Parts: sequence; C-alpha cells; structure tokens
Amino acid sequence: MLILSRKPNQKIVLPNLGVAIEIVRVAGRTVSVGIEAPDSVKVLRGELAAHLPPQVETPSVPERHRLRNDLNRVSLALELVRKQLELGRSTEAEQTLQRAIEWLEQLDSGMQTPSINKSAQPGRAVKQALLVEDDANERELLAGYLRLSGYEVRQASNGADALQLLHQHPVDLVVMDMQMPRMNGLETLQEIRKAPHLKDLEVVVVSGAEQRELQAVSQECGVKQVYQKPLNPADLVRYLNDSLKSTAV
Repeated sequence: MLILSRKPNQKIVLPNLGVAIEIVRVAGRTVSVGIEAPDSVKVLRGELAAHLPPQVETPSVPERHRLRNDLNRVSLALELVRKQLELGRSTEAEQTLQRAIEWLEQLDSGMQTPSINKSAQPGRAVKQALLVEDDANERELLAGYLRLSGYEVRQASNGADALQLLHQHPVDLVVMDMQMPRMNGLETLQEIRKAPHLKDLEVVVVSGAEQRELQAVSQECGVKQVYQKPLNPADLVRYLNDSLKSTAV
C-alpha cells in the first residue's frame, strides 16, 4: 500500500480508468498532487504502464457514468488530504490517502470499495449547505471538505429525503447529484422550484451524467452551476463562497 511518505514524482497509473496520479511534493502541511486523465487505460505502477497495449474500446454511457463516480470518490479523497494537511491534520490526511490508494487498487481488480469513517471535525460553521448524494463514500468525503471550508453540512442520500430536510431546516444552498434512488435530481429540482420558499434556492449540480443531460437540467430548472464528475472541490467551494457573497450584497 502507498502511504503519505511516498517519494515525490512517483506515479500511480490507472490504465483502465485513464488516470495517472502523482505525488508532486510533500512539504510540511502541504501536499501537491498531480492528476492526469487521458482516455481509457488498468491500475499499475507508472513504470509498467508503458508496456500495455493501447485501449480502443469506448465505454458505454452507464460505464462512463460509473467511472466518473469512481474517479470522483478518489479525487475528493485527494483534495481532502490536501485540506487536512493545510490544517495540520497529518494523521487524518495519511488515513484518507491510504483509503484513496485502496480504492484505486480495488477499481482495477473490480472489488467493491471500502467505507470511510468521518475523520474531519466540523470547524466554525457559518454557512448552511445540504449535500444530496446516494454514494455514501462520496458524500462523506465532500461533506468533510465542505466542513473544513467553513460550512455546516446536512446530508441526504436521495431527493425525497432532501426535500423533507429542506422543509424542516432552511439552508443557504444545495449541492446535488442527479442519478439517485427514490427521487432523482431532476424530479427533486422540479419540486424545489414549485415550493414558494425554495424556488430561489441556490442549487449546484454535481453529477457523472453526460454533458448534454446536465445542460438540459440547467436550462429547465434554473441551475446556474453544473459540475461533471470527477469534481475539484476547491472549485466548488470558490463558487459557493462567491455566490453567497453576491447574494448577501
């Protein structure tokens, strides 16, 4: 297993997923991680990847959606590592990085990914967010990152639970996946826009769906910002902060 002490400039290459992750630099509380995402390749050490034959098969739409979700889980974990290191939580960062490496290895072997426990403690919460995501690992990772960025986060695993929470607990914004059980993202957005006290609520979509689907949702339901997985959570937090600032003015 690779851990936080892995040497800079060494890579982990995922040929099946088309992703290469490089620990560029580790210095004190800061880690620099490089991610390359070409099209389709298996999880191997960088020195072995060069010997693989080129992959030419194009994944189906469901496969692409699943891969985006898998990549998003790993990407969120790596960003959470960076955030934890910035705050001096090196032990938590090492645990999170170890889980990310486990997920990468298991993606290649087709095994089910392990669960992750909450490792980040909420900081001083000043902004209220509702995170709606059916994948428990992705939800916990992104919730941890948002908490470390100053948000108080409520969580829901589907649209029906999200609507119930919204009626009970006002929030400043919603970050929501699209493909979920019980009530999907589009149905949830339609219900939000029907409710007088929720119709103007800021909703950001984060999904592994195809771009054309996301654009259609954006136009139909008045969503200003859409992110296709894998997500860079730092970009999301910057957008949320800017959005809340402009709303407060």
